[in-house]
Amino acid sequence: MSSTGDDAVFEVVWPLGKIAKVSIPARLGVDDLSGKTVGMLTNSLHRGEEIFDIVRQSLRKHYAGIQFREFHLPRGWDEYEYLAKLPEELRAGKCDAVITGMGGGAGCALSFVRASMAAEKAGIPSVTLLASAFLKSGETLAQSMGMKKLAIAEYPGVSVMDSDELLRTKVQDKVVAGIVDGIATASDPSIPPQEP
Repeated sequence: MSSTGDDAVFEVVWPLGKIAKVSIPARLGVDDLSGKTVGMLTNSLHRGEEIFDIVRQSLRKHYAGIQFREFHLPRGWDEYEYLAKLPEELRAGKCDAVITGMGGGAGCALSFVRASMAAEKAGIPSVTLLASAFLKSGETLAQSMGMKKLAIAEYPGVSVMDSDELLRTKVQDKVVAGIVDGIATASDPSIPPQEP
């Protein structure tokens, strides 16, 4: 602080970090998944494989000829090396869209958001499946990586605490609709303004 007479002058610092400037292409959504190939990326935690089995069954009932490609997200430092190659793997698998999840813990949630961002940067529509508790952290990470609104499908509650029957009901009644809506929605890659 410096002062001249009765006028005080304060120097302040912007409390938020700088927003990353990342080139993310705008893209159209995929309205009809019939005949499309959807990548499914999980890491075997938080009942992700069970949830994806139910998602596959549900989508096959509604979309003729839909196909799926399985991908496994490693944990730890290997994740970053894998994510650098993910767009190439999705293209090699001829994926029209990708679903990442199940983000049922803080580390997993953020890992799947990073995976969806890697797909979006490559122009491949994505939707991230996150438990309710991690929606805000997922949105915040996507914004810090340069995307105003990443498509996120909510798993209501905590998947590891739910019975098999309740898990199936939640996936069929809520999660599948969130996934379809997320894939069908055009991306909005614009980011908030820089610091003043």
